[in-house]
Amino acid sequence: MRKIEGYIVPIITPFTEDNKVDYEGYARNMEYLINEGIDGICVQGSFGEGMILNAEERQEIYKLAVKVAAGRCTVIGGASACTTEEAIQNAKWAKEAGCDGILVVQPPYIQPSMDEMFDFYKAISDNVDIPILVYNNPNKSAAKNFTPAMCARLKTLKNVVAYKEASPNFYDLEENIRLNADENFNIICGKEFWALPAMLLGAKGCFGLIPLILGNDAIKMVEYAKAGEWDKAAQVQLRINIVRKAMNSITCTPPAGVKAMMNMLGRDGGHNRLPIQDPNEEDMAIMRKALIECGALRA
Repeated sequence: MRKIEGYIVPIITPFTEDNKVDYEGYARNMEYLINEGIDGICVQGSFGEGMILNAEERQEIYKLAVKVAAGRCTVIGGASACTTEEAIQNAKWAKEAGCDGILVVQPPYIQPSMDEMFDFYKAISDNVDIPILVYNNPNKSAAKNFTPAMCARLKTLKNVVAYKEASPNFYDLEENIRLNADENFNIICGKEFWALPAMLLGAKGCFGLIPLILGNDAIKMVEYAKAGEWDKAAQVQLRINIVRKAMNSITCTPPAGVKAMMNMLGRDGGHNRLPIQDPNEEDMAIMRKALIECGALRA
């Protein structure tokens, strides 16, 4: 079983002008990341806009990602859903396609109790034999924040092998590393802008979009951290944060912003699917300035 660790990109889903998934562009983006040395790719996460894909598209993307990766990097299938039944079905499709594991955030929008959320993950674990990466992201899911104690409880489930921490409170990440991380259970940082401090404390990698922008120049951060070259890693983190700060300053949705920056760099950002719309001129100017400042684009 592949360990879930290193730099993992929740890859975007490019769409064509007529609102179809651009599978060819998707494959080219994966090839780019793999050639740049990425450790893992997560499909249909929040940046992959899994919630606006239909069942057929979901299945095709799982299959495509496994085919393109061809064992060269870890492939994690986003399997999040509001209902237990749908999450189990997504997990089954990911397993059938050959994904190395699945990512599942708290059931979004409906705000279940902690006991209900535990039973949600237990049902997935009991019904599909595939490694599960639990994703705590209360800001995106509008669900209750998982505490380190909840992480410890979820860790007891037989297929739960790792935990992506995107709590807005860095202390939660610190406590999960202190209390829950071990040789068989990795804590992964879900906030790219504080990935390096997390790895310094013991996180086994991070999720983030910036390798789609900076390629190996971003991936080196994890490589340097593993080697204990913290000064070099810090310089990469600071470049990453130039783009992350821009993403926090724009008014469009984050996936639309990433796609726009990729298009500026000649990559397959593609189009957006409604209700998501293209960035306005002010947003485009903010992102272009960030790409120039971080060295990805010439002035």
